[in-house]
Amino acid sequence: MKRLSFFCAILLMVTFHTSCEKETTLLPENSEINNNSQPLFQRVTNDGLQFYFTQEEFGCNDLPTEDFEDALILESGFSNFLNQYSNSGFSPGGIISGVTFEIAPNINWVPNWGLYVNSYFTQYGPSYILRSNGDGYLDTNFVINFTENNVTEASMYVFNGYECNVFIEIYGITNNLIGEFSVFPTTNYGFYWAVSSNQSISKIILHSEIPYSSIGIDNISFGTCNNTDFDNDGCLNEEDPYPHSIMTETIIIGGINTGVLNKFESCSTMADEIDVLIRSINAEYTGANYDSLHKKFVTGVAQITYYWRLKRKITSKQRTTISNAAWNANIPFWDDK
Repeated sequence: MKRLSFFCAILLMVTFHTSCEKETTLLPENSEINNNSQPLFQRVTNDGLQFYFTQEEFGCNDLPTEDFEDALILESGFSNFLNQYSNSGFSPGGIISGVTFEIAPNINWVPNWGLYVNSYFTQYGPSYILRSNGDGYLDTNFVINFTENNVTEASMYVFNGYECNVFIEIYGITNNLIGEFSVFPTTNYGFYWAVSSNQSISKIILHSEIPYSSIGIDNISFGTCNNTDFDNDGCLNEEDPYPHSIMTETIIIGGINTGVLNKFESCSTMADEIDVLIRSINAEYTGANYDSLHKKFVTGVAQITYYWRLKRKITSKQRTTISNAAWNANIPFWDDK
């Protein structure tokens, strides 16, 4: 009986391996998989949705894009897992506004579980990509959340740790499923995928056909095609000094909510000014100059709030609150795990 069970198990393993091999042989052997070949997918009825498989076909080249190049890679070369299994682990200002990332479920007891960024050689050259990792424990979904109700188009390169299908679900603003699709990325080359919808998209969920696989994305663009005002602040993009303004209700510094109203004036918000300083400080960070740059950041915030106080945008008490948040913020980003 034991021998019979052993042979049955071997037969199942061989059958599964052969199935994946058959699918893999359908793929071309070069990096033109996304440009010159029909992708391996199963189209379903998706009313109000249109899918694209090349940038030329999609044609929306003016959308805000996150390429993860501002993410940090550990000096050792190993992947840098993100805090709280979400994009909060990025250096503040390292992710453009309007999008967040997470895996579901969030399993905090599993080591090396969550989202991480690593360097990858893609068909468009070396690049940083955002990956999910279950470390062989449980099955997960890669969730892309759009924080504004103005996304009707989205595009990205999709990667998968296994050469099997990645299922993509598209949800509307009431969390209703409005479409499904599947793509077949190879291990080393991303699959270009884009969608246009006649209603707003709130989130996109990616799920691998094989459990525990590491799904990755890069160059994710989102918004409304030919949108002349990306952040909906009433200022045309070509005249807007901050076309992707931070439109949060209050000023948030490094994840610390100051509670101070984020006022809007002359096509910019107060948070935009802080963000410019954060990006400048992060650009100087080498991993060994945290203390000096942190003091420089705090001083820069003090200078900004000084002029805000002169213009009576804030009170002296609010200025102190913002200064305390700047001092306690982890800027430049420093991974102390």
